[in-house]
Amino acid sequence: QASLESAESQAREALHGTNTAATIRMHAHAQLASVLLDLARPEEALESAQEAGTIFGSIGQVGQAESFVRLVIAECHLRCDHKTQARAALASAHASLVIRFNRIEDSSLRLSFVEQVEENARIVQLAAEWGVNGEE
Repeated sequence: QASLESAESQAREALHGTNTAATIRMHAHAQLASVLLDLARPEEALESAQEAGTIFGSIGQVGQAESFVRLVIAECHLRCDHKTQARAALASAHASLVIRFNRIEDSSLRLSFVEQVEENARIVQLAAEWGVNGEE
């Protein structure tokens, strides 16, 4: 619990820097949302996740952080029992993941991308559990 509270504090401190780059603020919001979920504060987590999503929407692709942001948004909606929004977030996350997956030419790297990258594996798992294929 103490380490989660410390992580929350650090993420909040990162958000208060006025000159912080958008991608850092986005990741800090997503990380804060993840910590707040672990602290069983899903509504507050959702606010931070949505802010991360807003920043993401304004800057576009951000590499691996994209999966993390999309996943945390979906997980916040799941924990808040917002089924429609959770399904939509999962569909979007899965569709984006499939696009990035298909761009990888090396088959072993492709497999690693969805099995070894924790956020990607979780998106695949949740999409399967919810019957989401990313085309909704």
